[in-house]
Amino acid sequence: MRARLAAATLAALLPVLPAVGADQTCRVRVGPAGRFAQDRDVVIGAGERVTEAVAVHGDVIVRAGGQAEKAAALSGNVVVQRGGEAGEVVSVGGEVRLEDGAHVSRQAVSLGGRVDRAAGARVDGEVTSLSLEAGAVSLRGVMRAAAPTARCSVVQDPSVAGVDLTVR
Repeated sequence: MRARLAAATLAALLPVLPAVGADQTCRVRVGPAGRFAQDRDVVIGAGERVTEAVAVHGDVIVRAGGQAEKAAALSGNVVVQRGGEAGEVVSVGGEVRLEDGAHVSRQAVSLGGRVDRAAGARVDGEVTSLSLEAGAVSLRGVMRAAAPTARCSVVQDPSVAGVDLTVR
């Protein structure tokens, strides 16, 4: 029963994800309060406040004294360190790690991984993780394969509050 449910869920997800290996176009518009990186980490340091931080094939790390309203990693992890603050954290194809003394004011979500919350970490809203496996196929593997493989074209756009990522 469990394997059938996982297989059915993965089968339902596959059509909505971009075709693996297909020519993909990735466009990113980054506003003054946004941060974006591909194939490397986005680090929000002490005293920095961003509206959105997004990493593709990299991690988003919120250090002590740093603040991110939204932190998202596609095929990577989101890490909120001791003294770091975030509103919403989402990892697709990776983990969410909340260290002792980290604070998330709204929600922590991991699709294809887990939310690892230290005893002293605080989440005021919901914690959600979804990890499915059906034989050799896992939700994490599907999500990582669906992440853009093409180099994203990035432009600064003051009309965008944070980060606007489009993959076709």
